[in-house]
Amino acid sequence: MKKVVISHRLYEDGMKLLEGNVDIKITNNGNAEEIESDLVDADAFIIRIGHIDRKSIMKARNLKVIARPGVGVDNV
Repeated sequence: MKKVVISHRLYEDGMKLLEGNVDIKITNNGNAEEIESDLVDADAFIIRIGHIDRKSIMKARNLKVIARPGVGVDNV
């Protein structure tokens, strides 16, 4: 099953789409450097609050997608 790391919980409708289809890890932390150990084997990262930089992206060997619900991508 694919692993999805989420910086902060999504609204209920969004969580329902994921639950049962992927392994979910909610970090409640948007600082990518502090959650690198969770991102290393993640297939996807949904970042609601916080940022991720190039260094953290490069360490995430399996990362295929970074999603940013909301407006703007200046934190990716």
